[in-house]
Amino acid sequence: PGREGVSGPCQVCGISYDNGKTGQRHVMKHIAIPASQPGARGGGAGGGGGVGNLVADPTTPGRFTVMRLVGAPAPHYELSTSNDDGKTWSPFVSAGTTPDATSFTKPPIMYSRHASLLALTWKANYAGGSFDVWSVISKDAGTTFSAPLRSRHEQSPPRDHSRDPQQDHNDGV
Repeated sequence: PGREGVSGPCQVCGISYDNGKTGQRHVMKHIAIPASQPGARGGGAGGGGGVGNLVADPTTPGRFTVMRLVGAPAPHYELSTSNDDGKTWSPFVSAGTTPDATSFTKPPIMYSRHASLLALTWKANYAGGSFDVWSVISKDAGTTFSAPLRSRHEQSPPRDHSRDPQQDHNDGV
C-alpha cells in the first residue's frame, strides 16, 4: 500500500493470469476501510466496509466487478467495475433494494459467457423469518441495473424447524 500512497487499512485487488506464478496487486483506493472493529468481517455496514465477490467478465479482458453489502438505511448491494485489471475502479452503483427486508444473504453474481451481461441474485430476509429471492441484471457491465425482480409472487413462510431441521435445505436459493 505504501507504494501507492495509501496508509492504514485498505482493500487490495490481486490478479494473476498464470495460476499465481506472477501477478499484479493494486490498492482499491475508492474503498474506505474503517479502523479495526471487534468482530468485523468485511462487506459493508457492521462488517468493516470491504468488498467481496470479485467476478471476471469472460468477454472483456481486464474487466472485473466487485460487490459490497451496505446495511443502512436499507440493505442493498453496491457494485464497482474495473476495466484495467484492477488499477482503477468505477464509483459504486446500487443494484437496488428490497422493500421491508431486514437483511440479505446468498448473493451469487456472474457475468454471462456470451455478452457483458452481469446478473446478481440475493435472498431477502424479513422480520419473522419469511424470505424471498430477487434478481437484477446489468447490460452495461455494472453501470446501471434493471429494477429488482422478485422470483415468486409472495414471500416464503419462515422455516418450521420442527418439520425441517436441515440447516440450508429449504432456503430457496
